[in-house]
Amino acid sequence: MRPRSRKSLLKTKLGQSIDSATRRLNLKISSSGFKAKWPHMLLAIMLALLCWYMVAGRETVESWMDVPIQFSGMSDSIIVSDDAHNKITLHLRGPKNVLRWLDDRALAYVIDARSFSPGYNEVYFSPERISVPTNVQIVSITPPKMTLNIDSISSKTDVPIFLNLPREVKDGRESLIGQELSPNKVTIRGPQTLVAGLASIMTAEIPYSPDQEGLIETRVNLNLPDKITADISSIKVRLKVTPKLKAAWVSVPVKTDPPDGFRLTLAHSHVQMHISCPDNLFQDQAALVSKIALRLEIPDGTGPGTGQFGYDVSLPANCSLIDSNPNRLSATLIAK
Repeated sequence: MRPRSRKSLLKTKLGQSIDSATRRLNLKISSSGFKAKWPHMLLAIMLALLCWYMVAGRETVESWMDVPIQFSGMSDSIIVSDDAHNKITLHLRGPKNVLRWLDDRALAYVIDARSFSPGYNEVYFSPERISVPTNVQIVSITPPKMTLNIDSISSKTDVPIFLNLPREVKDGRESLIGQELSPNKVTIRGPQTLVAGLASIMTAEIPYSPDQEGLIETRVNLNLPDKITADISSIKVRLKVTPKLKAAWVSVPVKTDPPDGFRLTLAHSHVQMHISCPDNLFQDQAALVSKIALRLEIPDGTGPGTGQFGYDVSLPANCSLIDSNPNRLSATLIAK
Protein backbone atom coordinates (compact mmCIF):
# COMPACT_ATOMS: atom_id res chain seq x y z
CA MET A 1 0.00 0.00 0.00
CA ARG A 2 1.30 3.49 -0.87
CA PRO A 3 -1.35 6.01 0.32
CA ARG A 4 -1.49 9.57 -1.08
CA SER A 5 -4.14 11.76 0.69
CA ARG A 6 -5.43 15.27 0.41
CA LYS A 7 -5.05 16.38 4.02
CA SER A 8 -5.62 20.15 4.26
CA LEU A 9 -9.42 20.07 4.66
CA LEU A 10 -9.25 17.05 6.95
CA LYS A 11 -6.70 18.71 9.25
CA THR A 12 -8.99 21.72 9.58
CA LYS A 13 -11.99 19.58 10.51
CA LEU A 14 -9.93 17.52 12.93
CA GLY A 15 -8.55 20.67 14.58
CA GLN A 16 -12.03 22.07 15.02
CA SER A 17 -13.17 18.84 16.68
CA ILE A 18 -10.24 18.88 19.10
CA ASP A 19 -10.75 22.57 19.96
CA SER A 20 -14.40 21.90 20.71
CA ALA A 21 -13.49 18.99 22.99
CA THR A 22 -10.86 21.09 24.77
CA ARG A 23 -13.31 23.89 25.49
CA ARG A 24 -15.73 21.39 26.97
CA LEU A 25 -13.10 19.96 29.29
CA ASN A 26 -12.59 23.29 31.12
CA LEU A 27 -9.37 22.27 32.89
CA LYS A 28 -9.65 25.06 35.51
CA ILE A 29 -12.71 23.65 37.27
CA SER A 30 -12.45 22.79 40.95
CA SER A 31 -12.49 19.32 42.41
CA SER A 32 -16.15 19.60 43.32
CA GLY A 33 -16.97 20.99 39.88
CA PHE A 34 -15.14 18.05 38.26
CA LYS A 35 -17.32 15.59 40.16
CA ALA A 36 -20.46 17.37 38.97
CA LYS A 37 -19.41 17.75 35.33
CA TRP A 38 -17.47 14.56 34.59
CA PRO A 39 -20.34 12.93 32.61
CA HIS A 40 -20.41 15.95 30.30
CA MET A 41 -16.64 15.84 29.95
CA LEU A 42 -16.69 12.16 29.09
CA LEU A 43 -19.42 12.75 26.51
CA ALA A 44 -17.36 15.56 24.96
CA ILE A 45 -14.32 13.29 24.62
CA MET A 46 -16.38 10.53 23.03
CA LEU A 47 -17.92 13.00 20.57
CA ALA A 48 -14.46 14.30 19.63
CA LEU A 49 -13.16 10.78 19.02
CA LEU A 50 -16.23 9.93 16.94
CA CYS A 51 -15.77 13.05 14.84
CA TRP A 52 -12.10 12.19 14.30
CA TYR A 53 -12.94 8.62 13.25
CA MET A 54 -15.65 9.77 10.82
CA VAL A 55 -13.40 12.39 9.25
CA ALA A 56 -10.40 10.07 8.97
CA GLY A 57 -12.54 7.21 7.67
CA ARG A 58 -13.96 9.36 4.86
CA GLU A 59 -10.49 10.47 3.79
CA THR A 60 -9.99 9.58 0.12
CA VAL A 61 -6.70 7.85 -0.57
CA GLU A 62 -5.10 5.87 -3.37
CA SER A 63 -3.43 2.49 -3.08
CA TRP A 64 -1.96 -0.31 -5.17
CA MET A 65 -2.85 -3.94 -4.54
CA ASP A 66 -1.54 -7.19 -6.08
CA VAL A 67 -4.37 -9.57 -7.01
CA PRO A 68 -3.89 -13.24 -8.05
CA ILE A 69 -5.25 -14.55 -11.34
CA GLN A 70 -7.63 -17.52 -11.36
CA PHE A 71 -9.09 -19.46 -14.31
CA SER A 72 -12.66 -20.62 -14.73
CA GLY A 73 -14.01 -23.22 -17.14
CA MET A 74 -10.62 -24.39 -18.46
CA SER A 75 -10.69 -27.74 -20.24
CA ASP A 76 -8.86 -30.65 -18.61
CA SER A 77 -6.97 -31.19 -21.85
CA ILE A 78 -5.03 -27.90 -21.68
CA ILE A 79 -2.90 -26.05 -19.13
CA VAL A 80 -1.21 -22.66 -18.69
CA SER A 81 2.45 -23.55 -19.18
CA ASP A 82 3.94 -20.26 -17.95
CA ASP A 83 3.62 -19.16 -14.30
CA ALA A 84 5.47 -15.87 -14.84
CA HIS A 85 2.18 -13.97 -15.15
CA ASN A 86 0.10 -15.08 -12.19
CA LYS A 87 -1.05 -11.74 -10.79
CA ILE A 88 -2.10 -8.19 -11.72
CA THR A 89 -1.80 -4.89 -9.85
CA LEU A 90 -4.89 -2.77 -9.13
CA HIS A 91 -4.68 1.01 -8.72
CA LEU A 92 -7.53 1.85 -6.31
CA ARG A 93 -9.08 5.06 -5.01
CA GLY A 94 -11.56 5.27 -2.15
CA PRO A 95 -12.16 5.84 1.59
CA LYS A 96 -9.14 4.99 3.70
CA ASN A 97 -10.96 2.67 6.09
CA VAL A 98 -12.54 0.75 3.19
CA LEU A 99 -9.24 0.26 1.39
CA ARG A 100 -7.65 -0.90 4.63
CA TRP A 101 -10.36 -3.53 4.90
CA LEU A 102 -9.74 -4.62 1.32
CA ASP A 103 -6.08 -5.28 2.18
CA ASP A 104 -7.11 -8.20 4.39
CA ARG A 105 -9.72 -9.50 1.99
CA ALA A 106 -8.96 -12.19 -0.58
CA LEU A 107 -9.58 -10.66 -4.02
CA ALA A 108 -8.92 -12.44 -7.31
CA TYR A 109 -9.31 -11.73 -11.01
CA VAL A 110 -11.18 -14.66 -12.57
CA ILE A 111 -10.48 -15.26 -16.26
CA ASP A 112 -13.04 -17.11 -18.37
CA ALA A 113 -10.87 -19.80 -19.98
CA ARG A 114 -13.59 -21.68 -21.88
CA SER A 115 -12.40 -20.29 -25.21
CA PHE A 116 -8.68 -21.03 -24.63
CA SER A 117 -6.87 -23.21 -27.17
CA PRO A 118 -3.25 -24.43 -27.43
CA GLY A 119 -0.89 -21.61 -28.35
CA TYR A 120 -0.77 -17.95 -27.35
CA ASN A 121 -4.02 -16.45 -26.03
CA GLU A 122 -4.46 -12.74 -25.28
CA VAL A 123 -6.45 -11.63 -22.23
CA TYR A 124 -7.62 -8.03 -21.68
CA PHE A 125 -8.33 -7.06 -18.08
CA SER A 126 -11.54 -5.25 -17.26
CA PRO A 127 -12.40 -3.52 -13.93
CA GLU A 128 -15.96 -4.83 -14.25
CA ARG A 129 -14.73 -8.37 -13.58
CA ILE A 130 -13.51 -7.51 -10.06
CA SER A 131 -16.04 -7.04 -7.27
CA VAL A 132 -15.14 -4.05 -5.05
CA PRO A 133 -17.36 -1.80 -2.87
CA THR A 134 -19.34 0.88 -4.74
CA ASN A 135 -17.37 3.70 -3.10
CA VAL A 136 -14.06 2.24 -4.36
CA GLN A 137 -12.86 3.07 -7.88
CA ILE A 138 -10.47 0.91 -9.91
CA VAL A 139 -8.34 3.60 -11.56
CA SER A 140 -6.22 1.21 -13.65
CA ILE A 141 -4.98 -2.38 -13.99
CA THR A 142 -1.33 -3.23 -14.63
CA PRO A 143 -0.69 -4.79 -17.05
CA PRO A 144 -3.81 -3.92 -19.06
CA LYS A 145 -3.49 -7.17 -21.03
CA MET A 146 -1.54 -10.43 -20.88
CA THR A 147 -0.46 -13.08 -23.37
CA LEU A 148 -0.78 -16.61 -21.95
CA ASN A 149 0.94 -19.66 -23.40
CA ILE A 150 -1.55 -22.54 -23.38
CA ASP A 151 -0.24 -26.07 -23.85
CA SER A 152 -1.98 -29.37 -24.49
CA ILE A 153 -1.89 -32.10 -21.83
CA SER A 154 -0.15 -35.31 -22.95
CA SER A 155 1.26 -38.44 -21.35
CA LYS A 156 4.22 -40.78 -21.86
CA THR A 157 4.54 -44.38 -20.70
CA ASP A 158 7.57 -46.51 -19.75
CA VAL A 159 9.73 -43.57 -18.73
CA PRO A 160 12.85 -45.01 -17.01
CA ILE A 161 13.61 -44.11 -13.38
CA PHE A 162 17.16 -43.31 -12.28
CA LEU A 163 18.39 -43.23 -8.69
CA ASN A 164 19.79 -40.16 -7.01
CA LEU A 165 22.47 -42.15 -5.19
CA PRO A 166 23.56 -41.44 -1.61
CA ARG A 167 26.04 -38.63 -1.13
CA GLU A 168 28.60 -41.14 0.17
CA VAL A 169 28.51 -42.96 -3.17
CA LYS A 170 28.63 -39.81 -5.29
CA ASP A 171 31.67 -38.39 -3.48
CA GLY A 172 33.53 -41.71 -3.67
CA ARG A 173 33.47 -42.75 -0.01
CA GLU A 174 31.30 -45.78 -0.88
CA SER A 175 31.09 -47.93 -4.03
CA LEU A 176 27.83 -49.21 -5.49
CA ILE A 177 27.91 -52.96 -6.11
CA GLY A 178 24.22 -53.65 -6.80
CA GLN A 179 20.82 -51.99 -7.11
CA GLU A 180 17.18 -53.00 -7.51
CA LEU A 181 14.22 -50.70 -8.30
CA SER A 182 10.55 -51.61 -8.10
CA PRO A 183 9.11 -50.41 -10.38
CA ASN A 184 11.83 -49.09 -12.65
CA LYS A 185 9.54 -47.26 -15.11
CA VAL A 186 6.73 -44.74 -14.72
CA THR A 187 3.91 -43.09 -16.70
CA ILE A 188 4.01 -39.29 -16.63
CA ARG A 189 1.46 -36.63 -17.57
CA GLY A 190 1.72 -32.88 -18.07
CA PRO A 191 2.18 -30.08 -20.64
CA GLN A 192 3.08 -31.54 -24.01
CA THR A 193 6.26 -29.49 -24.43
CA LEU A 194 7.56 -30.61 -21.02
CA VAL A 195 6.56 -34.26 -21.41
CA ALA A 196 8.25 -34.47 -24.81
CA GLY A 197 11.55 -33.27 -23.34
CA LEU A 198 11.62 -35.76 -20.46
CA ALA A 199 13.61 -38.91 -21.23
CA SER A 200 13.82 -40.10 -17.60
CA ILE A 201 12.72 -39.34 -14.05
CA MET A 202 15.12 -38.99 -11.11
CA THR A 203 14.36 -39.98 -7.53
CA ALA A 204 15.01 -37.90 -4.46
CA GLU A 205 18.42 -38.49 -2.87
CA ILE A 206 18.60 -41.85 -1.10
CA PRO A 207 19.64 -41.52 2.56
CA TYR A 208 22.43 -43.72 3.93
CA SER A 209 24.19 -44.21 7.25
CA PRO A 210 27.11 -46.51 8.14
CA ASP A 211 24.97 -48.55 10.53
CA GLN A 212 23.09 -49.93 7.53
CA GLU A 213 26.16 -52.14 6.94
CA GLY A 214 26.25 -51.74 3.18
CA LEU A 215 22.61 -52.67 2.55
CA ILE A 216 19.97 -50.00 1.92
CA GLU A 217 16.32 -51.01 1.70
CA THR A 218 13.93 -48.07 1.62
CA ARG A 219 11.16 -46.28 -0.25
CA VAL A 220 12.12 -43.10 -2.04
CA ASN A 221 9.97 -40.40 -3.68
CA LEU A 222 10.16 -39.44 -7.32
CA ASN A 223 11.57 -36.00 -8.03
CA LEU A 224 8.98 -34.77 -10.54
CA PRO A 225 9.37 -31.45 -12.40
CA ASP A 226 6.78 -28.74 -11.82
CA LYS A 227 3.44 -29.39 -13.59
CA ILE A 228 4.39 -33.07 -14.19
CA THR A 229 2.42 -35.85 -12.47
CA ALA A 230 3.00 -39.61 -12.44
CA ASP A 231 0.95 -42.74 -11.84
CA ILE A 232 3.11 -43.44 -8.74
CA SER A 233 4.78 -41.12 -6.25
CA SER A 234 7.52 -43.40 -4.86
CA ILE A 235 9.41 -46.65 -5.54
CA LYS A 236 11.07 -49.40 -3.52
CA VAL A 237 14.88 -49.36 -3.57
CA ARG A 238 17.45 -51.96 -2.56
CA LEU A 239 21.11 -50.98 -2.78
CA LYS A 240 24.33 -52.77 -1.92
CA VAL A 241 27.28 -50.51 -1.23
CA THR A 242 30.79 -51.09 0.01
CA PRO A 243 33.41 -48.64 1.21
CA LYS A 244 35.82 -47.39 -1.44
CA LEU A 245 38.97 -49.48 -1.00
CA LYS A 246 42.62 -48.52 -1.04
CA ALA A 247 45.69 -50.78 -0.99
CA ALA A 248 48.88 -49.89 0.87
CA TRP A 249 51.82 -51.37 2.78
CA VAL A 250 51.88 -51.02 6.57
CA SER A 251 54.32 -52.18 9.25
CA VAL A 252 52.59 -54.27 11.91
CA PRO A 253 54.23 -55.31 15.21
CA VAL A 254 54.27 -59.01 16.13
CA LYS A 255 52.54 -60.04 19.34
CA THR A 256 54.05 -63.03 21.11
CA ASP A 257 52.74 -65.41 23.74
CA PRO A 258 55.57 -67.89 24.51
CA PRO A 259 54.76 -71.33 25.95
CA ASP A 260 54.99 -71.79 29.70
CA GLY A 261 58.59 -72.17 30.90
CA PHE A 262 60.11 -70.41 27.88
CA ARG A 263 61.10 -66.98 26.84
CA LEU A 264 61.10 -65.99 23.16
CA THR A 265 63.20 -63.78 20.88
CA LEU A 266 62.30 -62.77 17.31
CA ALA A 267 64.54 -62.12 14.34
CA HIS A 268 61.93 -59.55 13.12
CA SER A 269 59.71 -57.56 15.45
CA HIS A 270 57.49 -56.28 12.61
CA VAL A 271 55.89 -57.70 9.48
CA GLN A 272 55.36 -55.63 6.34
CA MET A 273 51.76 -56.18 5.21
CA HIS A 274 50.10 -55.17 1.95
CA ILE A 275 46.43 -54.69 2.86
CA SER A 276 43.24 -53.43 1.22
CA CYS A 277 40.94 -51.30 3.45
CA PRO A 278 38.35 -48.57 3.18
CA ASP A 279 40.06 -45.41 2.03
CA ASN A 280 39.01 -43.39 5.06
CA LEU A 281 40.86 -45.76 7.43
CA PHE A 282 44.20 -44.75 5.90
CA GLN A 283 43.64 -41.14 7.01
CA ASP A 284 44.97 -42.23 10.43
CA GLN A 285 47.42 -45.03 9.67
CA ALA A 286 48.57 -45.41 13.28
CA ALA A 287 44.98 -46.03 14.38
CA LEU A 288 44.56 -48.52 11.53
CA VAL A 289 47.69 -50.48 12.53
CA SER A 290 46.51 -50.60 16.14
CA LYS A 291 43.38 -52.45 14.96
CA ILE A 292 45.45 -55.19 13.23
CA ALA A 293 46.32 -58.18 15.41
CA LEU A 294 49.35 -60.24 14.27
CA ARG A 295 50.09 -63.15 16.62
CA LEU A 296 52.90 -65.72 16.30
CA GLU A 297 51.65 -69.32 16.18
CA ILE A 298 53.88 -71.77 18.11
CA PRO A 299 52.67 -75.40 18.01
CA ASP A 300 52.13 -77.21 21.29
CA GLY A 301 55.10 -79.36 22.36
CA THR A 302 57.71 -77.15 20.67
CA GLY A 303 61.01 -77.39 22.53
CA PRO A 304 63.94 -75.03 22.96
CA GLY A 305 65.75 -73.83 19.85
CA THR A 306 65.31 -71.69 16.77
CA GLY A 307 62.62 -72.35 14.20
CA GLN A 308 60.39 -70.82 11.50
CA PHE A 309 56.83 -70.17 12.58
CA GLY A 310 53.69 -68.93 10.93
CA TYR A 311 51.42 -66.20 12.29
CA ASP A 312 47.72 -65.38 12.48
CA VAL A 313 46.36 -62.03 11.23
CA SER A 314 43.10 -60.33 12.28
CA LEU A 315 42.06 -57.28 10.22
CA PRO A 316 39.35 -54.61 10.69
CA ALA A 317 36.02 -55.00 8.92
CA ASN A 318 36.09 -54.62 5.11
CA CYS A 319 39.88 -55.12 5.06
CA SER A 320 41.78 -57.98 3.40
CA LEU A 321 45.39 -59.18 3.28
CA ILE A 322 47.04 -59.03 -0.16
CA ASP A 323 50.63 -59.98 0.75
CA SER A 324 53.09 -59.96 3.65
CA ASN A 325 56.85 -60.05 4.18
CA PRO A 326 58.20 -62.21 5.63
CA ASN A 327 55.67 -65.00 5.29
CA ARG A 328 57.18 -66.90 8.25
CA LEU A 329 59.04 -65.60 11.29
CA SER A 330 62.29 -66.87 12.80
CA ALA A 331 61.95 -67.24 16.59
CA THR A 332 64.13 -68.73 19.31
CA LEU A 333 62.67 -70.46 22.38
CA ILE A 334 64.90 -70.39 25.46
CA ALA A 335 64.11 -72.40 28.58
CA LYS A 336 63.81 -70.32 31.71
